[in-house]
Order: sequence, then structure tokens, then C-alpha cells
Amino acid sequence: MAPAAALARLRAGNRRFTADPERPGSPGGSWSRRAGAQAPFAAVLGCADSRVPVERVFDQGFGELFVVRVAGNIAGPSQIGSLEYGVRQLGIRLVVVLGHSGCGAVDATVARLDDASQPLSSELMSIVDEIHAVALKEREAAPDAGSEELLRGVVRRNAEAAAARLRGAAGLEPLVSDGQVLVTPAVYALETGVVEYYGPDRA
Repeated sequence: MAPAAALARLRAGNRRFTADPERPGSPGGSWSRRAGAQAPFAAVLGCADSRVPVERVFDQGFGELFVVRVAGNIAGPSQIGSLEYGVRQLGIRLVVVLGHSGCGAVDATVARLDDASQPLSSELMSIVDEIHAVALKEREAAPDAGSEELLRGVVRRNAEAAAARLRGAAGLEPLVSDGQVLVTPAVYALETGVVEYYGPDRA
């Protein structure tokens, strides 16, 4: 789609969004009711993948989730800082790190384990580098795994690694240790829509 056509599509969508709050699938006007302040009950560190719209995955509306999205759902400094804000300033007590099947960032990282010849920008490498170590560990742990099995394992291990990094972050660790905040990894299956949790609280 050409840039001008894409922009026109966004503009038209926003006009529909604001003009008819009662149409099916609309927020029912909650965007205006939430304008004054936010009080989300949970935070989600998710992937930027367009197939994983976090609020829809969890069937939540405006002001209910504090969402941070980045390719590969990595826990870099800006993501950690954003989530610390949600916890300390908004009173959030649950943080979910949401990986997903078919993750392109994980796929690209696994591909580079055997062939790092394709040049990547330093910005893209900052994402790949975050996932690289867990990809290596997963391949060492399951050397006979097929490509799909390996990808599934790295997706889960990557979510677990990001959750561990969040738990150990200076601004979050005291609250996690005291049991005031729970950080749990999870994986969303594109094929079924189901979210599976991998923390000690799994259900």
C-alpha cells in the first residue's frame, strides 16, 4: 500500500471511531470517559507484531492495560523504564511478558546462529543481540530439535529471560521480592488465540 493510501485509511478509520461510538466493536465511548486519568490493572510487555494486538488478545478496553510493545518483546532499558513507571506511578501489580508463536524477531535471530552474513543496522542488531544468548542456550539444550520446535523453545525462553530481567531491575526488584509485584512470562499462540503462562502462578 502506498504511503498516501495508508494514511488515508488511518484517517478514515479514526473518523469512524469518533463518529459512531455505539457501532459493534467500538469502545462504547470509553475513550472519552478515560481521558482524565488512567488506572490500568496490569501491564504487558509484548511484541510489535501486528497479529498480537494486546488489548484484543485479553479482551480489555481503554485504560485497563498499560502496554509496552517492541519487536521480540525484549526488556531493554526503555522498556524496563516504562514498566517501572507503570508499577511505581500507576500502582500496577501484575506485569506479563507476552511472547508469541511465529515471532519474526526470534526467527531472524535463530537464522543468524548459522549464517550471520546478512548485514543488519545497529538498531536491528540491538534487538537480535537481546535474543541471541537465549537462542544459543535453547539450541544447546535441544540439539536435535527441528526448526519449528527450536523456534517455539526460543520464543518461550526469550519471554522467560525478559521476565527475569524485569524482576532483577533496580526499580522493580524490591517490589518483586516483597511479593507486591508479579512478573510472569507467557506465550500467545497465533494459531489458537490461547495465552499460556510459564511463571510459578501458571494456570
